[in-house]
Amino acid sequence: MFALLLAAASANSNDFTICADRPSKANGACTVPAGHWQLEVSGPDWSRMKNDGVRIDTTSVGSTLGKLGLDVASDVEIGFAPYIHVTTRVDGASAFVSIMEGCSKYCSFCVVPYTRGEEMSRPFDDVLTEIADLADQGVREITLLGQNVNAYRGPLATDRADGQTADLAMLLEYAADVPGVERLRFTTSHPKEMSARLIDAFATNDKLVSHLHLPVQSGSDRVLAAMKRGYTALEYKSTIRRLRAARPDLSLTSDFIVGFPGETDADFDATLRLVEAIRFDGAFSFAYSPRPGTPAAELSGQIDADVRQARLVRLQTLLDAQYRNYSEAMVGTRQRVLVTGPAVKNPHELAARTDNNRVVNFAGDAASIDHYVDVDITAALPHSLRGQLTAA
Repeated sequence: MFALLLAAASANSNDFTICADRPSKANGACTVPAGHWQLEVSGPDWSRMKNDGVRIDTTSVGSTLGKLGLDVASDVEIGFAPYIHVTTRVDGASAFVSIMEGCSKYCSFCVVPYTRGEEMSRPFDDVLTEIADLADQGVREITLLGQNVNAYRGPLATDRADGQTADLAMLLEYAADVPGVERLRFTTSHPKEMSARLIDAFATNDKLVSHLHLPVQSGSDRVLAAMKRGYTALEYKSTIRRLRAARPDLSLTSDFIVGFPGETDADFDATLRLVEAIRFDGAFSFAYSPRPGTPAAELSGQIDADVRQARLVRLQTLLDAQYRNYSEAMVGTRQRVLVTGPAVKNPHELAARTDNNRVVNFAGDAASIDHYVDVDITAALPHSLRGQLTAA
């Protein structure tokens, strides 16, 4: 697991130096002097304080943990003095694991590279250790997270391969072998980083779900170039063809921005044609709004708000129709689902999630929560499916 070491002269010190390292591998900057407290924060909280030398002003260890969203009484285990080991509490059979953060793509509309910095991947072995820890606590479904998660290049331990890195395909392969892990997801991906090895993983890794979120943003090459996305519409469609050849039942979702500066009617029509050609199983779509400090905010040809909104409605109407078609095609099928808890609208029923990320509500015993069950899909509703437990 990736650890953040917070060193202080005492439990009541109000200065904590944050070091991205592990106790067994502490370097000079992160060495904790004798008699000092050392907090090891593992799990998703690593990404909140990644920079060495960041200071937290607080009055006690307890309030420091509170800022991390951790509860001292239930989340802290006292280990070998003077160490306190803090683990992120697991709630349910699914969990998120941050494997990298930041972005090096510099899309013209996006603030992420300026606010979160360049891409930084967690060490390969640290990620696998965290996944194994979660599996030991009963987690069965892992979602790997990153701003551009398929750009992951995790350093390998020096005794494994000096200076070499692991890509996402390799991480998925090893994560699938962790005892207890039954499903793997990852999000969000960038089309430029959808390598042949990662595409092949959809053919060879049976624990990788049949769902992929792959933002395209536009179907116009001219707009994609202005966005600095680094691919054309044809290249995106080629990637999708290879993905569906590897996993024919792949459910594909995406992101779209309409009304980008300079977008013409012809550009927008190209986006509609791409949607019709690919057939998405859902998408997040937005009318462009300028972000201060981004290159796109300074572009000429800003689109009127009413035009942006009209285009958004047309796009969402088409995407919603495709979503309904996919849902209706699932009626009559049998799905392996992970039961996540009571249904939102009827707490006497259960809610579960399918392999392709659909919500299914059905009548069942609460003892099924956090377990996989088989359900037969009986109806498709606007935002969910109805099902019934498969007869034994």
